[in-house]
Amino acid sequence: MLVTPVSALKPRTSPQSVRLSDAEIADQVAKATARAEAQSQPPPATAVPGRLTRSEVLKINSTLARFFAEEGALAMIGDLGNPRMNDGGTFSVERALIQGPGSINPGMPPTIAMAAEHYNRLVRLVSKGVTVRLHLDVGAKLIENTPDAFNVIGEIQGTNNKDEIILVGAHLDSWTGGTGATDNAGACAVVMEVARLFRALRVPLSRTVRFALWGGEEQGNQGSRAYVKARLLDQQSGTRKPEYEKFQSYYNLDEGTGRIRGVVIGNNHAARPLLESWLTPVRDLGAIAVLPRPGAGSDDASFVEVGLPSFSFLQDPLEYRTRTLHTNMDVYDRLQEDDLKQAAVVLATLVYADANRAHPMPRPTPRR
Repeated sequence: MLVTPVSALKPRTSPQSVRLSDAEIADQVAKATARAEAQSQPPPATAVPGRLTRSEVLKINSTLARFFAEEGALAMIGDLGNPRMNDGGTFSVERALIQGPGSINPGMPPTIAMAAEHYNRLVRLVSKGVTVRLHLDVGAKLIENTPDAFNVIGEIQGTNNKDEIILVGAHLDSWTGGTGATDNAGACAVVMEVARLFRALRVPLSRTVRFALWGGEEQGNQGSRAYVKARLLDQQSGTRKPEYEKFQSYYNLDEGTGRIRGVVIGNNHAARPLLESWLTPVRDLGAIAVLPRPGAGSDDASFVEVGLPSFSFLQDPLEYRTRTLHTNMDVYDRLQEDDLKQAAVVLATLVYADANRAHPMPRPTPRR
């Protein structure tokens, strides 16, 4: 059963891969600063217009499952990718009907995503009354007993303040389509390289630096949320664990293969001068900005939600949101080695400074 309309494909007239100029970064900093100064409190959480609730998604999925069963559908086929990049050989499955807050509905037939050009041809033929035959070879299966996901964690113990923890992380899991190279294996490699640099150089670290490769980020930051609950704070009960008070900072890398151009600090305005000074040694590598705005909501969000210092990064976008994010093009060949090396040096510089600073890291507070 064909489940989506034809996509109108237009020629691309702007580059798919972009590097940010210093002027563009300065403009982003100015806009983020102006927004931060305009509101002393973060806006209250509100329902996103057009976004369905979990119960609504479950109800729709149940209705669809009955409809497909009554029609005898063997499979749902559609152009189910991100419309910004689902052409020219790139496709994703971000708009599959069974995604979202309802997760998987076992009553659904298999969902097959096609590139827009191929799917459009099917729709045109059918609309002209031409009989179309498809041979489907679907190897996917629903796992009855879901296997466990894992966080991979290691640390380099500090000296004078070894009970104080600085955490550096990226996520191991990836999306359907490619192998998850830019999202997020490249960042995992950067985190591991920071650990290797510290060990190889035997740099002194007053605080303990812990390295985390998270599982389940693509399913709602499950790995980092589990870590927070087990070691820092149980949000349901409000119980703070001993590590909560000793926790210092979390650094999260998850915006593609591009080099780091700045640090995103959320509403932790008191940390801004620190990070600006720590970037001084790597400004010549292009890391020049500190932006007071929220992160993209990757694993950094798990720590923001419980009031802990959490930082993410502004990176050169390259082709992340135009070609590789959650697509069949997210493969090793799209990684940029020099950018990843730069990211490792910048991240190591920040973490080293953080691990050896004299005073505790300020915690997030609204601007007053």
